[in-house]
Amino acid sequence: MIYLVQPSLRMQWVSLSESLIFDALKAGQIDADRIPWEPSDHVVDSNIVQLALRYGYPCSTGIMVAATIVAKWDHPKKIADSFRDLTKAQAALVANDQLMERRMPGWIEAGMRINEDVNASVEKSLREAREAAERLLEAPVQTDLLRHWSALGGPGE
Repeated sequence: MIYLVQPSLRMQWVSLSESLIFDALKAGQIDADRIPWEPSDHVVDSNIVQLALRYGYPCSTGIMVAATIVAKWDHPKKIADSFRDLTKAQAALVANDQLMERRMPGWIEAGMRINEDVNASVEKSLREAREAAERLLEAPVQTDLLRHWSALGGPGE
């Protein structure tokens, strides 16, 4: 999958193979403007622009970037959102836990130990995902992509 980041800060996508598309573009076998782009709900912020300026491929309407790059950037947020949803769901089970504790003494304590293990695992995964995402921005901006972006009227670096 590939995203097209546009100077209007809209994003489009196409569910074609990244390597297939980028290899064909580099070989001059296809025209990026003929790719059947679809509107995306993904929000374009300065970080997405920064990723495009580092890892993208220019076309007449913006900068194309591999979805794997965007997904790596989004991964910490997805982990945090999932964990927040899990925490909310667990809160809804308090009455059920009380019932289970009456039927199986030790249920709540065992659940607390499991929750501690899950919390530690999520914290580790979140830390690793944040580090991986931050490393993406350590790559230098490609000067040609920055010139291209500016020529299209894209907002600041």
